[in-house]
Amino acid sequence: MKELVASEFTAFAKRLQSALKRKNVSVSLPDIKDAIAPLIAAHGNELSDELQQSCVQMLLEKYQPATLTPPESFSDDEPTAITYQQKQGIITNQAQALGIELSEQDVIYVTEQINSSGATLDEIIAEVESALTAFAEYKQSEGIQKIQQMFERVNSRVESNNQEASAVIADGLQNFGKKVTQSQQDFKSSVINTLKHLKVPKVSA
Repeated sequence: MKELVASEFTAFAKRLQSALKRKNVSVSLPDIKDAIAPLIAAHGNELSDELQQSCVQMLLEKYQPATLTPPESFSDDEPTAITYQQKQGIITNQAQALGIELSEQDVIYVTEQINSSGATLDEIIAEVESALTAFAEYKQSEGIQKIQQMFERVNSRVESNNQEASAVIADGLQNFGKKVTQSQQDFKSSVINTLKHLKVPKVSA
């Protein structure tokens, strides 16, 4: 993950603050930083234009005052919009129900995969379940890949160690054989030299 530079983070937050002011939403810089920090971390601390749009949308949903609609404008056929925070709550609850453990960054990542901000609750739940299932499968495949890579590293190390041990044993046996051969040759030479210097007395008749 890229290291987040403090000055770049502050400049990014100020741009978001300006964008909110243009929409008549006033939020303090510290509050903006606290709100966007998890989202930035989930994107690997890359401060892109796409991330800026996501942050503005998230901040608007969090801080923009709700607009009161006259009673006559309500219709039973119109679905109630689901907010960003409600999506996160649904994702967390569904993940717990499915036995999936999610970190704060995981929740933010899955929330961003759900783009139907005006969908009904049932549609959101179905989309959340689909996103969580895909996320769980991705994590499982990622875990399996890491395990396979670990075994490959272990097997490679064991094979390397075996090759080194075999080479040491072979060198040791070869050196031992040379020393035995040399020792036998030295012994034979010593016996021959000793016999040459021995004087055998003559036997008188």
